[in-house]
Amino acid sequence: MPQHDSQAPLPQSPNMHWAWLPGLYALFFAINLLTSAQYPVVWIDEVMFVDPAINLYLGDGFTSTAWPYQDLDRFFAGYPPLYSLLLTAWIYITAIDPVSLRAMNYLLIIAATVAILSAAARKRWIIRGNYRVLLALLILTCYSISMSYRSDRPDTLMLLMAAGLFLTATLKTQATRTVLMFTLAALFPFVGLQLVMYTGLTTLLVLTYVRKEFLKDFFLINGGMFIGLLAMLAIYAKIGVLSDFINAMQGGSTTGFIQGLMQGHFDHQNALPKDLSFLLLFPTSILTFMALRQRGNYPHKPLLSYSLVASIVIPAALIILGKFPTYYSWMIYVPLSIAVVAVISETKSRIHALILSMLTATCLVGLPFQLLMISYDWADRSHDAIVNAVHKNISASDWALTDYGAYFAVKTTAKRTYSPHYTPRLTAQEKDSITVIIAADEFVKKATGAIGGKWYIADAIKPQHASLTERLLGVPIRFGMFDRKYELKIYRREK
Repeated sequence: MPQHDSQAPLPQSPNMHWAWLPGLYALFFAINLLTSAQYPVVWIDEVMFVDPAINLYLGDGFTSTAWPYQDLDRFFAGYPPLYSLLLTAWIYITAIDPVSLRAMNYLLIIAATVAILSAAARKRWIIRGNYRVLLALLILTCYSISMSYRSDRPDTLMLLMAAGLFLTATLKTQATRTVLMFTLAALFPFVGLQLVMYTGLTTLLVLTYVRKEFLKDFFLINGGMFIGLLAMLAIYAKIGVLSDFINAMQGGSTTGFIQGLMQGHFDHQNALPKDLSFLLLFPTSILTFMALRQRGNYPHKPLLSYSLVASIVIPAALIILGKFPTYYSWMIYVPLSIAVVAVISETKSRIHALILSMLTATCLVGLPFQLLMISYDWADRSHDAIVNAVHKNISASDWALTDYGAYFAVKTTAKRTYSPHYTPRLTAQEKDSITVIIAADEFVKKATGAIGGKWYIADAIKPQHASLTERLLGVPIRFGMFDRKYELKIYRREK
């Protein structure tokens, strides 16, 4: 049987598909902006990164009442500062509300995608324009990546930094390349320590594949991260909050999934990834690898091999160190997406149509699936309901202890705002000054027990409809934060 049709590299297509990308990015930004207020509900991580940024903008210093490791009067050291500082700058050109602040991440993920596509093109990994569009779709619609960019988490900035380093590595001018790579790597600790651990593991894996050719870059990147880490720690020490940062990093890490197993607990929440997109992409990659195994050498085989190995080694290493939650999944999803698209763009197997169908499904189970689910109970997810209830019941003289869902509305209305995480650090005077609590019943019981006093229900916000899965199947199926709704009560202190 003739084999030349399946073995020959596919011809290059015109670059006309590059013209599609600006339109794709514009459509992506518009869709996310229009649906931002409905999904997700404002949640704990979002508030924790936004609060120090808002306080700095309002003139209250780089401080926070959303973290349990520091008092309000301490310089914020609960997490590396760069993302929150970037949010502060963003507030100056937007506003303090979920839609405005989340828009920054939409731009960051677009910038990261542009950097990744540019680097892949410069490396001659993905030449054909239609496959560049496919890679952009895989990144922008990914379940775990959309989880981060649709809320104010720093993972999107981490992906941009990693993509920037990838793009910088393709530069031809050695002096410029060296300076930019070192500088970018030095900034990594200021974005997040998990980015440092991921980059260290990645460079170590790449070194096992490329060896001497990568040795200089290995020391350049890791040396830059080391210098950056020392600089950040020195800054914290100078300000007098180094011990706060160390306590936060120790307290913020989970007991560890492996350690929990050894103690007889299967505590997978926030420890193991639940990324529907990766669950499809990984078997697609395995299928691609197996379909081409008899070819011997084919374009980008080492890239696919590396990405498959990294998809196992990196999560395993980070789980051993503590955790690998869903919002870390970009670390393995993006390299694997690049590798699969690079391979199928130049080598056509007998199951090429099946691979493309599975990649299409990988896109669909991410952002499109999430938006489809929330369209059923759209009104129940409206942040406007929270804003209206807060404006009706809370005044500028109130001191409020609020659930994360009502944070933005309360922060721009009340005199002082505290989060549930900060409750153990409240002083006696602060407890006596709190006049309103906005939260679900289970937290209110704990809060009133800690704060004291008598309270009555002034108002309530609750959903009117069951979720789509609950309506169809009779029982709710939880997909993490994405299917939560606003369900809060407003309690006032009796005078």
